[in-house]
Amino acid sequence: MKGTKLKKIRKGFGFTQVQMAERLGYESGAIISQLERGHRTITGVASKCIKYLEIILNKKQSWL
Repeated sequence: MKGTKLKKIRKGFGFTQVQMAERLGYESGAIISQLERGHRTITGVASKCIKYLEIILNKKQSWL
């Protein structure tokens, strides 16, 4: 998953980088910034959580 997709999902929920980091189990919003800029790779459980959030966001938007 690309960082631009993460940013779109995060903004779709109205989360700050700190809030997104907390939800994904990261200690710092700086990690989300690094992921969004492509300086780190999204892997493991975080990747699965983000995909799940994307599904929820898509359903949320289709209900509007």
